[in-house]
Amino acid sequence: MLESEKILKRNISALIDFSNKINSNLDVDFTLRNLLLTLFAKFFITKGAILLYNSKNLLENRFSKGISETFSEEISKLNENENEIENLENLYQKYNLKYIFEIKHSENRLGFLILGNRINKEQLSNDDFDFIQSILNIAATSIQNSLMFEKITSINQQLDSKINQLNSLFDLAKEFSGVFDVKLAAKKFIYTVLGQFLISKYSIISCGSSYEIIESKFDENTIKQICEENRDILQNPNVSSITHSNLKKNGIEIAIPMKMKDEIKGIVFLGKRANGMEFSKSDIEFISSVASLATISMENGRLFNEFLEKKKIEKDLDLARTIQQNLIPSNLPKLNNFEISAINKPAKKVSGDYFDVIKLVGNRILIVIADVSGKGMQAALLMANLQAFIKSLARKSDFKIAESTNILNDLVSENTINGSFITMFWGILDDTNKTFEFVNAGHNPPLLIRNGNIEKLKVGGMILGVMETLVPYSSRIVQLNSNDFLYLFTDGITEAMDENLREFSDEKFEQIASNFNGNTSSQAVEKILDEVSIHTKNVEQSDDITLMIIKTN
Repeated sequence: MLESEKILKRNISALIDFSNKINSNLDVDFTLRNLLLTLFAKFFITKGAILLYNSKNLLENRFSKGISETFSEEISKLNENENEIENLENLYQKYNLKYIFEIKHSENRLGFLILGNRINKEQLSNDDFDFIQSILNIAATSIQNSLMFEKITSINQQLDSKINQLNSLFDLAKEFSGVFDVKLAAKKFIYTVLGQFLISKYSIISCGSSYEIIESKFDENTIKQICEENRDILQNPNVSSITHSNLKKNGIEIAIPMKMKDEIKGIVFLGKRANGMEFSKSDIEFISSVASLATISMENGRLFNEFLEKKKIEKDLDLARTIQQNLIPSNLPKLNNFEISAINKPAKKVSGDYFDVIKLVGNRILIVIADVSGKGMQAALLMANLQAFIKSLARKSDFKIAESTNILNDLVSENTINGSFITMFWGILDDTNKTFEFVNAGHNPPLLIRNGNIEKLKVGGMILGVMETLVPYSSRIVQLNSNDFLYLFTDGITEAMDENLREFSDEKFEQIASNFNGNTSSQAVEKILDEVSIHTKNVEQSDDITLMIIKTN
């Protein structure tokens, strides 16, 4: 296969992975973080920003990395004008940024992606530009959907789920109780009022962050203008009906608020009755009662749609977990001198723990176990980036574990946010010489069990992602003997709590490991998990659990 074909294949695979990740979450910040960090990892870039237009059509810095805070302040001063691109170019050059790309959905410009120089100072190639444009096309749809979801979520947070006590109208209540569609509820309401009072012109307005016309027989521009000009009057919760000269001159006889627990959810504008009669107090009470039923039904419709959206998110999280589980090896290699068994049990749908077994050049195997700070999607994203870094380093023919740890820490430091960090232990098993060279980057020290005695493997350095490497990491080589057991684990095991909040503890873990008298690594894994299960009986798992045990034949 030609090198260009290999690059194309990798790019397509990367785009597919990126699409799967961002489509698993409707949080716009998640999409932006994933977009920028993916490009950082692929092109070894450490500075960049994503600018998006806000609801006022002004640019704002939604996510950036490696750029001074004054950049955001200067972006906020930019107003959309004919020289917008030119102003942006001047600004990003001021901050030593290199590239700018438009983020567009259909013909709608959502914002801009700005990137700095690559670490190696190389220019982006045409293929690189094509890849970036492709990933932006994928991201644009997700950003658009996320922004819409963000707006809907903001409105739904304002909804009051408690229902006013109904005055009467039992038959109508039964009809509305089965309606979960906003427009259908509005039609049922207006048809009831039209038939009762012989009205031909009306408008139903939904009041949220902005006015939304649901049904109208009046001119819509006129209705919107009336709503804006009379906002204080129309949204007074202490008023049951409104008659005003500004309304009457536009053919509106009366406006009735659609209230829910003293909060205005909508407004009903009604024209004159066909018989010329005015609306009596009893008429207004009846319309208000029906409006209350319609309001409840419309709110239930919004909440029901929100419920469906949440179910969709849960489904996407299940998909994300499936994808992540595929990153963890399902089949462990069979070696001549070693037997490896491992398990990963997430506390949530998506785990922050990671382990891997990677074939290196020669008769060597790379063993990795890591614990990403936090849980859920953010931890999973950082874990996925960690795996990408590790596999990229492991491809080198001259792979050296101590030097590679220095590089790995720098990469993680450049791509972590909000104080995230990673504890990691990795080492190289030599299946010929039965040696194990390792580096411990702030992880729980693995236990080397030999004839019932315990040796903790601590040599290495600080945890990953806190700062760039100042003191190089150290490695150590140990000679493994037959029947040695090596226990690699995350703190989800030792910190597992019982009903009385007592931890499983390092001491108990070490005691069980040193006293194990089984013959295989898989038996050792089962023993530890059984003991943890007994300890945490009737208690929900609070942290991810990962365990890898290696036996020397």
